[in-house]
Order: sequence, then structure tokens, then C-alpha cells
Amino acid sequence: MLDHEAYAFMTQTYRLVLATSEEHVDAVKALRKEVLLEKYRNFGSIEDEERFAWDESDAQAFIYLLQHPKSGRYVGTIRVFFINDATPLKEMPMEHYSHASRIAELKAALPVCEISRFALSANLPKESKHSAQWVRIHLSLLLMIGTRITAQIYPFKMIFAIMEPSLARLLRWQKAHFEQIGSEVDYYGTTIPFAIERNTLLSDTFATQKVSCYYLGQFSQPGGSLDRFLAQCPYIDAEMLNLDACVPDRSPHT
Repeated sequence: MLDHEAYAFMTQTYRLVLATSEEHVDAVKALRKEVLLEKYRNFGSIEDEERFAWDESDAQAFIYLLQHPKSGRYVGTIRVFFINDATPLKEMPMEHYSHASRIAELKAALPVCEISRFALSANLPKESKHSAQWVRIHLSLLLMIGTRITAQIYPFKMIFAIMEPSLARLLRWQKAHFEQIGSEVDYYGTTIPFAIERNTLLSDTFATQKVSCYYLGQFSQPGGSLDRFLAQCPYIDAEMLNLDACVPDRSPHT
């Protein structure tokens, strides 16, 4: 389990947000441009920067943001793109530039999802209590908790990701045992295709269950961000979701 200090940091100093508003969309675009476009420019040009910052895949995804409540700044984002029987897009973004032979086999049973567009700002608010490395590790973990929440409430069969080696190492440190399913790909730097079964992910990341359930409780309040997401997304409805994935006590007490 996470200690009291880490729990407080991830529920009070920062907060996880399920993106549902124009303000959130603007924040996602800005972070992708700040973090991803700047990084990818080292390897070549992006033909359509606006489309890179937001495309049709985003209408078929849970998108999370990290906010620093004291300053109001958004400092991180991650996308959980999904495919089910109702979605118009049937290929994951990673299939466009990864040729892992096992993808077709592993995604045969729907629904499935892909973790993508992980972006964490290099310009974080000053933090006096913790080192910069500690802060970045725990903010990365908080973004990945968004993925865990999504897997808790929606029964994906497999979860895919194409990651830089540094993110793969971070996930291993967090005990999330993604399986490499293909060789390295040169896509704006070295990336590697991975996959993990939903139940394995939930089991591997059980140490973050308390934070996951805290945010699930926040999101699933009547009229809250999960209700707004469902109203905006035609590919998932409330009957598909398991909102009883947590223990009854979802309060922030530690």
C-alpha cells in the first residue's frame, strides 16, 4: 500500500481529473504540444500539429489530466483509447506504426484498450517537501492510476501500450508486469509494444487501490465527471460499467 505521505500528495497536493469540458480539452492539447511535440521535433517534423494534439481517436477514449489545485495548472495527461462492438475505429493507434504480430490475436476478444499520449510537464510547481525525482515518479503513478480506474469499471480483456523504455521501466518498478509483444520500433525514438491482461494489471497494481477508489468515488458522484463523460460518449453507457469495484468507504481519510 502507498504510505500516508504519497496518498496525501496524490489526493490533495495534486488531483486526477477525468476530462469532460472544453477547458480540459484545451489543457490536453497544450500539454501534448508542450511535451510530445517538442520531444518529437528532435526526430523529424509533424505534418499536422493540431491533429496530433487532438484527433478522432480522442472521441473514443477516457482522457485524464493532472491538476495542481493550488495554482490551477494542468501538468500531465494520459489517454485510454478503447475499442468495443460500437466504436467506429477498430484499429488501435499503435497498429499504425507497430507491426507486432500478436496484436490481432490478443485483441480478438473485445473490449480492449490502448494506453497512449502519456505527457508530464517538465515545468512543475515548486515542491519543497520532496525531490524532483520523487514528484515525477508519483505523478507518473497517478496518471497510470487513471488507467487502473478505467480497467476497474470497464471489463477490458487486454490492455495495450507502446512505450519508451523509460516508461516501461517505471511500470516494472510499480509492479505492473506488461509483456513485450513485439520488437522495438523507431517511432520518434525507440518504442516497444506491450500488452497486459486486465486482471493481471489490477492485481499487479493493488497497492494503488486506495487512491483508485478515492478517485472513482469522486468521479461517480451524481452529476459528476463520469456522468458527464457518459453523456458525451455514445460508445459506452452506464450499464456497461461496474461502479461497485471498490469498498463502500471511498472517503479521503488515511
